Amino acid sequence: TEEDNNTQKWALFEIIYKEKEEEGKTVYLYCSDIESIIADKMVYGIFYECKQHISISVIACDTSKVREIFYMFYECNALTNLNLSKFDTKNVKNMCFMFSKCSSLTGLDLFNFNTDNVTDMAYMFFDCSSLTELDLSNFNTDNVTDMGGMFDNCSSLTELNLSKFNTGIVTNMSYMFFWCSSLKKLNLNNFNTDNVTDTSGMFSGIPDENLNSFTLPESLSKINK
Repeated sequence: TEEDNNTQKWALFEIIYKEKEEEGKTVYLYCSDIESIIADKMVYGIFYECKQHISISVIACDTSKVREIFYMFYECNALTNLNLSKFDTKNVKNMCFMFSKCSSLTGLDLFNFNTDNVTDMAYMFFDCSSLTELDLSNFNTDNVTDMGGMFDNCSSLTELNLSKFNTGIVTNMSYMFFWCSSLKKLNLNNFNTDNVTDTSGMFSGIPDENLNSFTLPESLSKINK
């Protein structure tokens, strides 16, 4: 029942929250004992505000049916290592705020991520302020409509590969690169903005000398920061 599923979800939260007392502990998530959560197709917020963990490995999980993973690692601000190499995302639709406020995360390998069905990537990497590079060249964004704040306050980011991004149906790009102040080059020449209705603050906080070196389509080159 829905009530049983909710009970088991909170039971998992309790386990994780108790482990928060052991600073620096590595958390391994095995899914054999939380099958109802996976069957429910939603694992959103599962590590929400786990502020003491420095390493999380999601292993031995069949996540192929999961549809919602938004807020999954929200505000895991002590997290420096995240292993998602076994994470099957082929049916996921919502990744918004997934890594938001993971402010100690220095690297993130998402090369295995299947984003074919994702529609929402808003604030996905918001405040990942220690990330220095991010390669999303494998991301399929054909179905994404919201990229608002996607890289907001990624202030240490110097390399960002969005070369395969299809933005043909995106409507929101507001604050997408807000305060990416270390980004000195960015090629967005492939960006299609025909359906974008909001670009407010898209490049705010980026020094003019950096912004002038970006490769932008004409539709974005005249945006008021």
